Amino acid sequence: MRIHVGCGPVYKKGYVNIDVFDTTVADRIMFAYHLEFSDDSASLVECMHTIEHLGAAKSIYALAEFFRVLKPEGVLLLETPDIEAAFANFLKKGEEQRKLLMNWIYGLDSPGMDHRYCFPRELLSRMLKEAGFEDILLRRLGTKTVQPTLRVKCRKPESYVAHQIISRVRRSLVDNGLVDLDDQVSALDRETLFQSLASLTRQLCAKWDELALRQMTIESAVQNPRMGLAFIEQLESQVSESPSRMKRYGRILETLGYLDFPAVLLHLLMQVPPQVGTQNQMYLTVRNMGIATVKKLLAGTDEQAVLKELRHTREALSGDKIPSHFSEEGVKRLAERSFAQGAKAFANHELTEAVRLFEEAFSLNRDDLLITWNLARLKAVKGKGDASKKYYEMTSLLAQRYKQPFRRKMLERLRSEISLASEDQMDGLAAPVYQAL
Repeated sequence: MRIHVGCGPVYKKGYVNIDVFDTTVADRIMFAYHLEFSDDSASLVECMHTIEHLGAAKSIYALAEFFRVLKPEGVLLLETPDIEAAFANFLKKGEEQRKLLMNWIYGLDSPGMDHRYCFPRELLSRMLKEAGFEDILLRRLGTKTVQPTLRVKCRKPESYVAHQIISRVRRSLVDNGLVDLDDQVSALDRETLFQSLASLTRQLCAKWDELALRQMTIESAVQNPRMGLAFIEQLESQVSESPSRMKRYGRILETLGYLDFPAVLLHLLMQVPPQVGTQNQMYLTVRNMGIATVKKLLAGTDEQAVLKELRHTREALSGDKIPSHFSEEGVKRLAERSFAQGAKAFANHELTEAVRLFEEAFSLNRDDLLITWNLARLKAVKGKGDASKKYYEMTSLLAQRYKQPFRRKMLERLRSEISLASEDQMDGLAAPVYQAL
């Protein structure tokens, strides 16, 4: 079988032509990053000017799908805009050619025709290698034209177990809703952990090492136990060593996933008494607490007591704070969400709700000057002078971490606001501040 991915209006006889947006000649409708073909079923995959329409995260998963469905020694042919040559030409060409180059760089404002991500040569080559492809031949075509192109030919190697496992894991994450490819920020945040687990998978496939399996379990348990379980389930089907160990580690990850262990850690982080400038320290402290808990479960030390405590904490969690992934960037995004909601409430003079939301944001991110600044204003407007002073002091401490002249200007503004608050002049304080200076 040969597959033509993103066929558009171009029909190729002898291929299964697939597309999502343009169904003019497509034999089947499916996404490039979610192919409805079995493993090792295609001798050739052609993907001409398609991955630039997918975006960064979806492109990674599309390459994994191409690898999964190809037979050993199967070939991938791929073309995509040469973004480096396109930018270079844009600086040299006249107005009419620049217009054409803009279309080549950004695509067209039509469903499925916009370009979400274009790939420098080094990045595309690295992505193909990480997906498992070998003998990567990358050529540059039409470098001086208005349609400069990168053309790639590569193959799936004859020995491919580790990368096939990794590709299957990617597919299972999408199938089970553990990665939302429509939320690129979230998907790329999870990619950091995924790459670490993928590296350990390659290590385990090359040579059995229980320490590597243990490391995989601990890392994934703290950040995303369901992702770790997906790796172990695939390893179980392909690696024969120590099946009982893998099953036991898998059961621990399954239990921690059921108990929403990442959400439990987030809850613990939010319960730590907030102190400005300690975000990284507090995150690492809670992360280390999570690692210690996982190690107890691995050692079988007071397992029932540990699980009982986790269940008790899980039952106390609110429904809108149940993340499946615990990471420093993810925590900051939750803080940004609470900040935005708090600013809206502040703007609408819903002061009690605004305080609640900004305090929630502060419990998530202790290093954000805008959070403490808004709390200082809110407390002043609500007549809480001592609390307002405390938050102004916190904001000043955070401002000290910046370089001049920002620090000087910021401190001057804070002193001015403190003076207004002390004189009960609230008109200049009764609105949210969205950016520093």
